[in-house]
Amino acid sequence: MVVSASDSGQLAGRPGPRRVVVGILFSVAVAYVICLVLLLALENKIIFIPSRDLWTTPDKRDATFEDVHLTTSDGVKIHGWYLPAREPRATVLFLHGNAGNIADRLDNGIKLTQIGLNVLLIDYRGYGKSEGTPSEQGIYRDADAAYDHLLSRPGMSAKKLVLFGRSLGSGAATDLASRRECGALVIESALCSTRALARDIPIYALFLPFIPDRLRSLEKIRLVRCPVLVIHGTRDSIIPLDHGQRIFQAANEPKEFYELKGADHNDWYQNDPEGYFTNWSRFLDRHLTGR
Repeated sequence: MVVSASDSGQLAGRPGPRRVVVGILFSVAVAYVICLVLLLALENKIIFIPSRDLWTTPDKRDATFEDVHLTTSDGVKIHGWYLPAREPRATVLFLHGNAGNIADRLDNGIKLTQIGLNVLLIDYRGYGKSEGTPSEQGIYRDADAAYDHLLSRPGMSAKKLVLFGRSLGSGAATDLASRRECGALVIESALCSTRALARDIPIYALFLPFIPDRLRSLEKIRLVRCPVLVIHGTRDSIIPLDHGQRIFQAANEPKEFYELKGADHNDWYQNDPEGYFTNWSRFLDRHLTGR
């Protein structure tokens, strides 16, 4: 075969297969690093989705309430509503999920008062009327401030305090129960940790080794010494059922598991209101009576 001078020049100008592969791998690596940097930079915005708009208030529901204003250990002012029950058998510290604010949980709070529970709903820093910007350590401090406030109220006892956390709030409630005395822990739609949850989401799974492991409830539940009720929807599309099951398996006795049959992540008690609140009542009757 005879190769002309012009042909040989064209062949020499083309990158070889090895250089093409190296170029592709380099481009993929650059794209991966850019996506990782963006993911880490936006981590708090992915975890916390606060709303400032208190679109409803207890007075609009003809509910008796008290505005509560607290200052955390790092000087942040947070806001909440205290809803008293007529004949209380215990008090609930309600730690909500990652989106919205306490207005979105008001109906649930009122229904808990109807089964004999005082309820303190608090907004984390950055939510509703609370100052500041949310963070993992921040919501732990917010929960501590609410806990201290409740124990300062006349006639309050830690043995009659129920810590209730839903979704993201399950991480704050479990952390609090692992460090401080309480009568019971109720967690709903709980996640094992942020890294464990990322493992279930294909796009995040690509970056798993670099994702910070936050809200480590699976680890902390082993330190909780009070009765535990785990509630989880069987069709939860955001935090799969196995997260609740694994946390339940790791928890110490006494413990109970309540599956919300057919419920997704945001169905909660609406899916089976009678069964939901009946299970709450029975759990508290079994574990708080006489305390």
